[in-house]
Amino acid sequence: MVEWDMLQIASSPESGAVISRRGLLRHFVTGSAYSALLGRQWVSTLMADCQPVRAGAGILRVKLSDYPALQNDGGAVRIALNPFVETSQSVSPFYPVLIHRASAGVFYALSSRCTHQGCVVSAYDAGSETCVCPCHGSTFAIDGRRLSGQATSALTKYPVFFDGTDQLCIEIPSLGFSVTSVAADDTAGARLQLNFPTKRNVRYEIRFREAVTDSGVAVKFSKTPDGELTETEIKTTTNSTATVFVERTATAGFFGVVLLVSEG
Repeated sequence: MVEWDMLQIASSPESGAVISRRGLLRHFVTGSAYSALLGRQWVSTLMADCQPVRAGAGILRVKLSDYPALQNDGGAVRIALNPFVETSQSVSPFYPVLIHRASAGVFYALSSRCTHQGCVVSAYDAGSETCVCPCHGSTFAIDGRRLSGQATSALTKYPVFFDGTDQLCIEIPSLGFSVTSVAADDTAGARLQLNFPTKRNVRYEIRFREAVTDSGVAVKFSKTPDGELTETEIKTTTNSTATVFVERTATAGFFGVVLLVSEG
């Protein structure tokens, strides 16, 4: 699961671990959390796991075991947050993120935006020991340093925090956001209204888990307080605020807003 400020909404005061699923890769961003039992007011709390340092930033959580290429030194992946064209300068709202493993405990996370004219740089290739820009052939090292070509400087480097086992926390500028939660005014009285800002052409889903150790499952939601719970994904064509309604069927647990990303 990813965040760009993604956060979890919780029905217990505990903070949670990363939820992930194979196929499309999921990472979530942390921010505020909300805790309560059914029938009580949902109150804001602070999540402590992988908090971004810079204002407005979000945390991209990467589970190494979900990426076979990152199991070996020299391995690399490129994670796409939204559709893009390699030779386009108009990748919006986010350039893909390059993640390179130099050694067992050393990882680099980089923006794929070439510093020449903004094309999308490829992930590191261990054979040539370079990352290559497809537009004009500029090359970069595994840590983003400029090696050759018309690029004017190194690739932008993101802070990376490795837990020593299986998780990377990567801090991405402008990725953070807050989710607010209120009890929905519906006849059943068991729905929760979630509000959060979205970026255009980025896809989101809602996930729930009953305990911190659960893997989490995607839940269906409605866009109206009393509508049928048939929606599975949020995607907007403009920067906007999403409002969704979920059913609180358990006495405790965690709702999370998850950014859907892919390896590309």
